[in-house]
Amino acid sequence: ELYSFVISVPNKVIDALAHGVPLISSLPGEVEELIKTYQNGISFAGNSHDSSFYIAMKAMISDSELVTKLKKSIKKTFESRFEYNKVYGELVEALKSTTNHE
Repeated sequence: ELYSFVISVPNKVIDALAHGVPLISSLPGEVEELIKTYQNGISFAGNSHDSSFYIAMKAMISDSELVTKLKKSIKKTFESRFEYNKVYGELVEALKSTTNHE
């Protein structure tokens, strides 16, 4: 179901970020926002041109400065939004605060 991908970030996207791989995506919604907000790749969501994927791949292959910039952003994004120890710690704290346990 496309709706599931629109409202969430699929594990494959998180895996790519964990390994420093820039994203190329046609998914609208959360993945598109992740890419645009944190500059982790190229999103062509909403673009109906068949050549969009080709253009995105060509940019990744031919522009090493772009890839270097994206990889730096990817590392920061992964560490701040998806890294296990940080995310788990924040979840534990949120659960504690909702149950008023220290």
